[in-house]
Amino acid sequence: MSNKVKALVLLVLVCLLVGVVKLYSFMDNRHAGSQPQVSSQQIQSIQHDLNQLYLNDKKDFLKADIKAEDLRQVETKVASLSAVAPEKSQMQTQLEDLKTKYEALTKLNELFDPKKPAIKGDKVATELELLESVKEDQFKEVKKAIYFKAKSLDAFEVAVNKVLDKVELGFGGVEKANSLLAEIKAIPVEDGQIGRIAKKMKELEAVLANIKDPQALADLEQEIQSYIADFLTKVQVIAKEIPGYYDLLLVAVEPSEKLTKAVQENRSLFEATSSESSTESSETQVIESHSSEASYSDPIYIPPTNPTNPTNPPSTQAPDPGTQAPDPGTSNPDPGTQAPDSTAGN
Repeated sequence: MSNKVKALVLLVLVCLLVGVVKLYSFMDNRHAGSQPQVSSQQIQSIQHDLNQLYLNDKKDFLKADIKAEDLRQVETKVASLSAVAPEKSQMQTQLEDLKTKYEALTKLNELFDPKKPAIKGDKVATELELLESVKEDQFKEVKKAIYFKAKSLDAFEVAVNKVLDKVELGFGGVEKANSLLAEIKAIPVEDGQIGRIAKKMKELEAVLANIKDPQALADLEQEIQSYIADFLTKVQVIAKEIPGYYDLLLVAVEPSEKLTKAVQENRSLFEATSSESSTESSETQVIESHSSEASYSDPIYIPPTNPTNPTNPPSTQAPDPGTQAPDPGTSNPDPGTQAPDSTAGN
């Protein structure tokens, strides 16, 4: 091949290469031109919409009336941004944070009465009332799905975890409550043990305060009331033996609100028992007193004996109270001597 032909082939190849490069550049510019241009005003508008879904500038708690539709609208706006827009990545991160928190908030509040949500805005309920339909297994699934485990948590995430932990404690409290109630029943209801029973009942009352399962709580309360009824019956027997036992009993049961209330509401039972016991004791004392007076105060007359007149035995009849008993020191006249006739001088 001559040099002219080689030069011609080389020139053609160079021209083809230049054409390919220009074609690629043209297609790239065309593709770039097809992307929607994002203005700074549009960026600011979308960022404003994202920020409005938070309660405040801290960007932790969500606004109180947030809805799923609010998130969908903002998500559509963020998706419309050009892939090359530098703000898009940051907005997507913020959007994911909002969606995660909204899911946690929704699932958490679904466990409670809609009128008494666990968290609304930045308000966290102190008194939590689980729906009766919520069981322990269902709660565990919710906790597993929404519990925040990151090392650094914001105020909203901390609040969600605290509510979940508190509810879990309530479910675990049922087993603890049953154990304490069994211990209380094992203590004999007798004088000297009432204070011990009251202290255990106080522990049980503290556990009951954390139980959030309505059905489990109702079952426990019913069993406790049955025990208290039996407790009052047995204590009433003790009260019959100890006058004024009501006041002593009230001091003994003081640690327990439930026992104190039961004793106060049934005060008449113990006061009646105490009154009867006091009356019986008083009547016994009066009878003994009268018996004592009869033994030592009533006069006893012992007539003198008259051995010289066996035909006239001693009288066992007491003389008239107005008649004085003869002086034992004065001798009787000789029964053989006849009293002088009152008519002899006539």
